[in-house]
Amino acid sequence: LALVALRRQRAVMKVAEKEGGSLANLQDVLLHIQSAKGDQEVVAAYESGSAALRSLTDLQRAERAAESVLDSLDQAREVEDALTGVYTSLGAVEDNDQLQAELDQLEAEVAPAPPAVATLPPATATLTSPQPTLETVLAAMPPVPQEDPKGRRADVVAMTEEK
Repeated sequence: LALVALRRQRAVMKVAEKEGGSLANLQDVLLHIQSAKGDQEVVAAYESGSAALRSLTDLQRAERAAESVLDSLDQAREVEDALTGVYTSLGAVEDNDQLQAELDQLEAEVAPAPPAVATLPPATATLTSPQPTLETVLAAMPPVPQEDPKGRRADVVAMTEEK
C-alpha cells in the first residue's frame, strides 16, 4: 500500500510540475503579448508624430499660404488706393508738404524749449603739459577750518564724539 501511495504521489508531482511549467510558459506568452502591445503603441505614436511633422513641413502648402498672404496684401493696397482716390477727389486730402508744414508749426508751439546746456571753460591743460606737484596742489587749496559748520571748535567736537 505504501508503494502504491508513493507511486501515486510521484505521478501527482509530475503532473503538478508539468502544469507549473505550462503555467510559466503561459505567463511568458502573456508578457510577450503585453510587450508587443506596448511596442505597437510606440510605433503608432512614431507614425502619428511623423505624419504631423510632414504636414507641418509641407513645402507646397507653405508656398500656397505665402502666396495667399501676398494676394491679400495686394487686395488691401488696391482698396486703400481706391479709397484714397475718393478722398482726394472730395478734397479731404491736402498736399503732403502743406500737411508737414502745419505739423511742424504745431510741434513748435507745443514743444518745450530745450534745456540750457552748461558750457565748460576751455581746458588749459593738455596731456603733454607737466603735472602739478603735491606742494603746488596743497598750496592752492584753502586752509582747513578750525571750527565745524555749526560753529564749534574742532577739539570740542572730537571730545563729544568720543563719548
